[in-house]
Amino acid sequence: MPKIRYMDSRTIDAVEGQTILEAAIAAKMPHMSECGGNARCTTCRVQIVDGLSTVGLRTPAEEAVGARKGWGDDTRLACQTKVLGDVAIRPLVQHRSDVFTFNLEESDQPAGKEQHLAVMFCDLRNFTGISEGMLPPRHYVYRQQLRHRML
Repeated sequence: MPKIRYMDSRTIDAVEGQTILEAAIAAKMPHMSECGGNARCTTCRVQIVDGLSTVGLRTPAEEAVGARKGWGDDTRLACQTKVLGDVAIRPLVQHRSDVFTFNLEESDQPAGKEQHLAVMFCDLRNFTGISEGMLPPRHYVYRQQLRHRML
């Protein structure tokens, strides 16, 4: 029976062909996973510290995520990585608070970039002075009603 050793000295047993996440859940070992093991959230990601040759190949879903994120061979998704022999891992997302940090650092959104652009500003003659003295419409109507009652 293969063993999964966490870097904090905890060890759990796995059934050969079981994913790291499935083994952790079966052993009641806390392991982050937001998408239910569907290779979408990446919160179950682990670093394979030892035994990279004793885990299965990346699934197509894991391959797509790893290529998009630029992960090395030792960074894997626990929900997709099948255990074939003894392996040592380090979970990369350890607390729920890490999820937000990792999502910001590894967002799928493209990074901002500098661009040259032109901005056009238009102003009607004397409109700024007029608009500064006006209230938003609903307040303006209410104010008019109060003024009418006073007269």
